[in-house]
Amino acid sequence: MIQDINDYLQAAQKQIQEYQKIMADRGIDNRKRAEEQNKKYGYSTIPDEEWFVFGSPIFIMMHGCPWEEKKYHKENEYPHNHDFFEMSYVYRGAFHNTIEGYTIKQPENTLVLLSPQAKHCCDTVNHQDIVFNFLIKRELIENIFLQMFSESEPVCRFFLDSLYNVRQQKPYLFFECDNVLISLIHSMIEEYFGQQEFYQSIIKSKLTELFSRLSRMHKQQNRELGETDSYQLMVQIETYLEQNYSTATLSSMAEFFHYTPSYLSKLIQQQFKKKFSTLLQEIRLQYACRYLGYSSLPIDQVVELVGYTDVSHFYRVFKQKYGVSPNQYRKQNNTLKKAKNNIKNPLK
Repeated sequence: MIQDINDYLQAAQKQIQEYQKIMADRGIDNRKRAEEQNKKYGYSTIPDEEWFVFGSPIFIMMHGCPWEEKKYHKENEYPHNHDFFEMSYVYRGAFHNTIEGYTIKQPENTLVLLSPQAKHCCDTVNHQDIVFNFLIKRELIENIFLQMFSESEPVCRFFLDSLYNVRQQKPYLFFECDNVLISLIHSMIEEYFGQQEFYQSIIKSKLTELFSRLSRMHKQQNRELGETDSYQLMVQIETYLEQNYSTATLSSMAEFFHYTPSYLSKLIQQQFKKKFSTLLQEIRLQYACRYLGYSSLPIDQVVELVGYTDVSHFYRVFKQKYGVSPNQYRKQNNTLKKAKNNIKNPLK
C-alpha cells in the first residue's frame, strides 16, 4: 500500500515538468492541437507520440495538478480519443468521466478501463481529488492477453471482447476494487515512480496479474447477472454463442442448456430461421471484423481468436460473406488508421 502520497505527488509533479519541457523543446502545443481538431471534427485525437515520450510503453500520471492549492483548469475539457489504453484509478475523492455519451462518477477505490478510440472527456471535482491515469500502449496490452489466452481462453476472451467493444456494449468497464486489487494497483504506482532496477518488467508482470483478476471478476459479474435476470431462451442462446463462439459446438451448447442436440437444432432453426452452423459462423465473422478494424493483431491470430483452425477456410468464408479478403477489409475499415490520418504527426 502507498505509505506517503506526498512522495508520489512530488514525483508526478517532477514528471509533468519534464514532460512539458520535452513538448516545448519539440515545439508541440497540446492545447492548440486539441482546440484546432475540436473546432474541425468535434473532438481531438491524441497520437501515441504525444504521451509516450520517456521510452516506456506505460505512462502513469496524476490527472490535473493536485499539488496546486487552487483548482486546476480542466486539462481534458475537450472530447478526445486515442489508440492506447487508458485506466483511471481514484485514490481519493471522485472523478467525472463522460464516455461516448455515458456519464459516470468514479468514487474512491474504483477503476475504469476505456475501449481504444472511445471519445471521452474527464475532470476531477476539486483540487484535493487524486486520480492516477494509466496510459498503456496497445501492443503491450495485446501481448499480455495473448499470453493469458493459453491459461483461460473463455474468461480472457470475454473480457477482451468487452474491452474492445466488439459487440457494441458500453465503451468502458467499471470495477469496484477490493483490497487485493487496491494493493496491486498501489504497488504498480510505487514501482513506476520509484523507478528502481527492473521496474518496467515488474510493472508488466503486475499488469498481467491485474488483467487476470479483472477478467475473472468481469466474467463472474456477468454470470451473476445472467442468473438473476429473466432472459428469453433465444437471447440466452445468442449470449452463450457470443461468449463461447471460438469453442462452441451444437453438442456443447445442448449440454449447457440441458437439451438434446437434435432438439436444440430445431429450436434454433425455428427461432433464428437458420442452422446452428450458420448462426455460429455469422457471430465469428462479426468478431473477426471487429478485430480487423479495431486492433493491430496479425490476421492469423485473429483467425485463431475467433475459433477457426483452417486459415484457408476462414479466408474463403470471409470473402463469400463480405466480398473482400480479410486484408482488404482491414485496409478499408481500419478505424485506427483513419483516426491517425486525421491528424498530423507532431514529431515529423
